[in-house]
Amino acid sequence: MSYFTDLTRHTYSPTGDDLVLNVGWLDIAHPFPIGETSAEFRSLLCTLCKSPMILHRGFHSCQFCPKENDWPPIHPERRGNGQIRVKDKEGIWYAAPTMINHYVVEHAYRPPDDFIKAVLDSAEIGKDEPFIPTRE
Repeated sequence: MSYFTDLTRHTYSPTGDDLVLNVGWLDIAHPFPIGETSAEFRSLLCTLCKSPMILHRGFHSCQFCPKENDWPPIHPERRGNGQIRVKDKEGIWYAAPTMINHYVVEHAYRPPDDFIKAVLDSAEIGKDEPFIPTRE
């Protein structure tokens, strides 16, 4: 998975004309903020991560957890291959990998307050657009 600093402009996948900011694209080589989050936030985040959009080929495994030698992985929640998007009331979208739920729950990652607020009081949730072939 790619590393992006929180709240930088998202360039990993298409954004159209929307302002989309990165959140939770962590890497073991970079420190990240830790702290408490509410049970309500964690519950909503978990629900969002169960319906990802923009699925990527392959998957990313958590770099912060011990490595597994078994296949399939004993802990599938330690890997992800998609992202979630949530829009705040001001019209800013946030893009996060589905691994963000694991990072928050298991590694005490504390996302930026604006992202937490957007999850708790979202104006819109990103969804994949169905592919409809056109005839030319």
